[in-house]
Amino acid sequence: MYSVIVRTLDNETKRKIAAAGMVSTLLAVSLVTMLGFLTGAFYDSPTVYPNETTYRIDHVVSGKFADFTPFEQTFTPNAPIYSVNPGLTNIVNLGDFPTLPADVSQMLIDNGFAVLPQCKYKHIHEILVLNDDRGVPSFVSSDAVLHAYHVLYDLALREIEVYSFWDLLGNLTDALLDVTFNQYSIAPECRWKDAALRNLMFFSVAMKLIDNEWVIPAAFPSEVSPAVDTVLLLIENHSVMTFAWFMNYLEDFTQFVPRGHYTRSETLQRYFQAMMWYGRVSFRLQPEAPPAPNEKGKDNTAQAILISLALTEEVPGLFGSLVGLDVWDALYEPTAFFVGAADDLTPTEYVALIQSVYGSEVTISDLNNESLLEQFIDDALELREPLILGHPISDAEELIQTMGFRFMGQRYIPDSYILSQLVYDNVGTMLNPRLMPMGLDVMAAFGSSRAWELLDDEKDYLNYVSQMEILWEQIGNMTEFEWTQNLYYLWLYSLLPLLSDPSEGYPFFMQSDAWVDKQLFTALASWTELRHDTILYAKQSYGSYTSLPPQVRGYVEPVPNLYARLASLCQMMITGLDSRGLLSSLIGLKLEKLRDFLLDLQTISIKELEGTPLTDSEYQVIQNSGSILERTVTFPSDTQITSDADKDMAVIADVHTDPITARVLEEAVGRPMVILVAVEIEGSVTLTRGAVFSYYEFAWPMGDRLTDEAWQDMIDQGEEPSLPSWTNSFVVDWDFEFNAATILLSKEKSCI
Repeated sequence: MYSVIVRTLDNETKRKIAAAGMVSTLLAVSLVTMLGFLTGAFYDSPTVYPNETTYRIDHVVSGKFADFTPFEQTFTPNAPIYSVNPGLTNIVNLGDFPTLPADVSQMLIDNGFAVLPQCKYKHIHEILVLNDDRGVPSFVSSDAVLHAYHVLYDLALREIEVYSFWDLLGNLTDALLDVTFNQYSIAPECRWKDAALRNLMFFSVAMKLIDNEWVIPAAFPSEVSPAVDTVLLLIENHSVMTFAWFMNYLEDFTQFVPRGHYTRSETLQRYFQAMMWYGRVSFRLQPEAPPAPNEKGKDNTAQAILISLALTEEVPGLFGSLVGLDVWDALYEPTAFFVGAADDLTPTEYVALIQSVYGSEVTISDLNNESLLEQFIDDALELREPLILGHPISDAEELIQTMGFRFMGQRYIPDSYILSQLVYDNVGTMLNPRLMPMGLDVMAAFGSSRAWELLDDEKDYLNYVSQMEILWEQIGNMTEFEWTQNLYYLWLYSLLPLLSDPSEGYPFFMQSDAWVDKQLFTALASWTELRHDTILYAKQSYGSYTSLPPQVRGYVEPVPNLYARLASLCQMMITGLDSRGLLSSLIGLKLEKLRDFLLDLQTISIKELEGTPLTDSEYQVIQNSGSILERTVTFPSDTQITSDADKDMAVIADVHTDPITARVLEEAVGRPMVILVAVEIEGSVTLTRGAVFSYYEFAWPMGDRLTDEAWQDMIDQGEEPSLPSWTNSFVVDWDFEFNAATILLSKEKSCI
């Protein structure tokens, strides 16, 4: 364990961590591990179980960005009762699936469904299109529409970043460099001139990341260029955590590898690194705990004050007379709509506090007042504290010591908060620390009883159960305004119906424990796509339908509340982006089409649950679902925002960093899997075919954070890890070479 750390930290950093007592902790953990003493029995039986995930918002909620409009309808489940006979003798279309292996047949008899891996198709809609081509009844899964929404969310964000934010970012950075140089020229000697000097370094790094051809002006102090070169090399290598840069605190430069959709073009790569720089560099108020002198906090805060004042100056090169804070807001507010508000203090908060402490007409010379600087720090410490630890710190430090200003701070998201609350030093002991969380933690916190059951081994860690109980209470107290405040929260709200066990009246295939596992699997995969899409901003813990009667009748997975919530999410996204002039006509049209399709699925699934016959046109919607989804997720080629990686649905995101073992938690979606579901259609048991997510979770070296391309290559080489062990309840482990042609591809060649 310790040797991994040695390779990740440079010598200066190791020396400083040792001084803080961190290396001694690492050695203690390693020693105890070798001695086999990490078996502490700290488990206390939980006094409560997860909150019910039946939370429902049934009225319009006014929001800062857009109103939330609910589409959910009330219904009483009363689906037809059926079962699957031994030998599958009552499945009327068994000829569509010849020579089913015994284990698949048995799973259909026991559970009414089975999930099978495949390697030929890279998108969910391709399997549904194949059904339509071959006359096989389709099963429209919740996975299919969740994935379609992810594609639109991700593409909309890319469009905005490249065609709106990119120019704003460059103009703002250029203007702030000019203002900062002026500040440096007139600033009083010592603290304030040194602060302006470091700000020149700060904005010069950003400018070089945006435009590699930009040259540091000769008029800048000689110290700027070497300091900037040092940081740029650290960012380029993105392999270490180190103190050895001009801000002199432990920064994790492994975070700067472009990943998520930011690998798709050079513009997106540069945007990622510049915004990651603006989002991670921290200007802390009191990095040393009292009674230690706070000189470093004063220096950091002086920088933050100068940056905030610089933002009150006009930005040339843009239409109208916009000051920097207006341009900053034009970048910040739309991303807050997508992801959420910053977890750290922002320029708008600092500008208001500057006016309160120094007055409304403050000049650079007015700043040279130690007592006012100390008052500013004291007042700022009374503002909101960060909730997520976004930097590596020693176990001798507290979260409050990371409190301060970030220029474009990474955002508070509830799942990162959950993960941060369930690792050391909140959970476990120095000798038995819980270092790596799990995706199941998030789902258990949001109310999944099955996830909580699967986490039994984790309950051995000291405080794990009590911490989870606190999270249940906090999440249970969330208001409708919190759930609907932005697209990120609303995506999570849309997943909640998947975490509830189906009640009486649901169809046979939804009544087994295996289906509960499958829905948990779907929720984890959709959450992974959400984290992939927002990897830059999220603060990481450490057509028309034909009217011809269809020849084939399929089935929709009956989760009407999920479809309704996703439709509300589409509508809120349309309204919020359109109000800011950020909605392209193509994205807008596709969101409208997906919203309407989701409302059709809601209507169909309620009919299925209530035992009401479907119309021919509704059956046609089901069988056309592949082409509908294909049109939704297919876009014209645009080399600025897309690449070959988008031809594969497999994506990956690191969601948590453990600096002790120098590893990150990777959450990944792989290639779609086939789901066979026995359903009752018009009095007959019919075997339908659909597609669902595959989901993976594994630890990986932090110096090699995986990109989508690297993950897709791993899959192509057969090097992906195993699925979670608990998926054995519904995923059939089968031999592609013998079974792919007969089960999946229906007369097509095997992909092996």
